[in-house]
Amino acid sequence: MESGRFNDDAPPDVVRGKTKVQMVAFNQAQSEQSEESNQSEESKQPTELTTNNPPSPVKTVPEVTLSKTVLTEPFRFIESGVSESGSEYPIDLMTAMRLAGANHLQIALATERIREACARLEQAEVMWVPNVSLGLGYNRHDGPIQGTNGDVIDVSRQSLSFGGGVGVGGSPLTGGSGGPARLFVDLSTVDVYFEPLAARQNVAATQHARRVAENDNVLQVGLAYQELVRAQLQVGIADEAIRNAEELVELTEKFEEAGKGLVADTQRARAELQQRRHQLAGAHERVAVNSAELVRLLHLNKSTKLIPIDPQPLPIELVATDTPIESLVTQGLSRRPELAQHSARVAETMTRIKQEQWRPWLPHLHLGYAGGGFGGGRNNDLQNFGVRGDFDALAVWQVQNLGLGNRAIQHEKASQHRQAHLQFEWIRDQIIAEVTQAYSRARYRKEQIEYAQQQVVVAADALPLNLKGIHDGVIRPIEAQQAIAGLAAARSLYLAAVIDFNKAQLELIRALGEPPQNAM
Repeated sequence: MESGRFNDDAPPDVVRGKTKVQMVAFNQAQSEQSEESNQSEESKQPTELTTNNPPSPVKTVPEVTLSKTVLTEPFRFIESGVSESGSEYPIDLMTAMRLAGANHLQIALATERIREACARLEQAEVMWVPNVSLGLGYNRHDGPIQGTNGDVIDVSRQSLSFGGGVGVGGSPLTGGSGGPARLFVDLSTVDVYFEPLAARQNVAATQHARRVAENDNVLQVGLAYQELVRAQLQVGIADEAIRNAEELVELTEKFEEAGKGLVADTQRARAELQQRRHQLAGAHERVAVNSAELVRLLHLNKSTKLIPIDPQPLPIELVATDTPIESLVTQGLSRRPELAQHSARVAETMTRIKQEQWRPWLPHLHLGYAGGGFGGGRNNDLQNFGVRGDFDALAVWQVQNLGLGNRAIQHEKASQHRQAHLQFEWIRDQIIAEVTQAYSRARYRKEQIEYAQQQVVVAADALPLNLKGIHDGVIRPIEAQQAIAGLAAARSLYLAAVIDFNKAQLELIRALGEPPQNAM
C-alpha cells in the first residue's frame, strides 16, 4: 500500500449495513522506517556548517530542532483539550443527530401541525351529529299587532318558554311566542361526505411534512457538527504551527547572534509567528461561534459549550460512491417524504373539485326537534302553561347565481389542483437534482481526500529536509518558514477535504429520503 492512499485491502467497518471508510495515516512499519531513517540522517549530519572559509572560533552552529510530531505522525492532529468540567460538554455526531430529533423546535412545530389537522378531521367527521341545546326565553309585547284575521288590535302581553332539543343545522329553538325560523338550513350533505376525505388527506400531508422537517433538521445539525469539528481541529493545526514558528524564531535569533543569519530573517520569522497566533485566535472564534450555532439547533442551555470528541478528521462513507446514479435517483424518488406530502396535496385538491361538482345536486338539510313548557297571558299575567313541541325536516337544493357561481368555484378548485400538480413535478425535479449534485460532490471530494493526504505526506517530509539543508549550510534558516506554512496549509486542505466529503455524504443520504442517523 502506498503511503497516503486508501487502504483497499483493509476490511471496512460495517455499521447497520453501511460502510464507513476510514483514512489510513502511517502504519507502524512505515513509522519505524521513518524514525530509523531520521536517526541515520542525524548521525551523518555535521555538527558545524561547512563553508569554503575557515570557521570562526566564536561563531558556533546553533542546534536545529522543530516539533517531532511533524516528522513522525503527519496525520495526527493536536488534541485541543476536551473538558467535561463546567459548561463544556463533549459530543459526537450520533449524539448530535439524536438530540436533533428530540429537541428541535421545527420538529415540535410540525408535530403540532399534525395535531391541528387531526382536530379538523374530527370536526369534519361529526358534522352530521345533532347539536343539543337548552334554554329559557321571555317575550313581552305592548301596542298594536295584526291578528290572523287581518285586524289590527292593541295588545299588551307576555310569555315565557323553557326547554331544549336536538337539531342538525342552525335553526334556533322555539322561544317566546313564535316557532323556529323556517328555511334556515346550513348542513350540506356534500360537505358531510367530502370534508372528512379532504381532512384525511390533509392529515397525511402534515405527517409527511413532519418527516421532511425531521430529515432537514437532522441534516442541518449534522452539517453544523461537521463545521464545529473543522473549527476544533483547526485549533490543533494552528497550535502546531505556532510551536514551529516559535522554534523558527529561536533558530533565526541564534543564527543572527552567531553571525550566520540576517536581522531581516529574524523579523520575517517573528512576523510569521504573529500571523500564526492571529490564525489561532480566529480558530478559537470559529469554535465558539459554531458551538453556539449547534447549541441553538439542539435547543440546549445557551451557556453550554459543545466540544467535538473526534481526535482525527475521518471520512464517513454512508453511500458508496461507485453506486450507479440511476439507482440512487430511483431510490430518492421512492423514499422522499416531500413527494408523498405533495401527492397528498394533489389528492386533496381533487377531492375539492369533486365536492364542488356534486354541490348543486345534493341538498342542504335541517332536521330538528324542540320541546318544553310554554305559557303566557294578557298584561302581566303569566299562566296557562303547557307542553309544546316543534319538529322540522327541511331539504333544500341550491344553485348559486343560476349556476354561474358554481361554475366559477369549480374553475377555482381546478386551478388549485393544477397548481398542486405542478408543485409536485417541481419537487420531483428538485429531488433528482439534489441526488445528482450530492452524489457528484461526494464522488469528487473523495478523490480530493486522496490528493490532500498525499500533500500532507510530502509537506511532512519537506520540513526535515529543510532542516538538513540548514545544517549543511545549503539554505538559510528562514527557508524553513515556507515548509512550516506548507505543512499547515496541507493539514488544513486535508481537513477541509474530509469535512466537505462528510457533509456531501450527509446531504446525499438526506437526498435519498433516509434520515442520516438511521444510516450511521
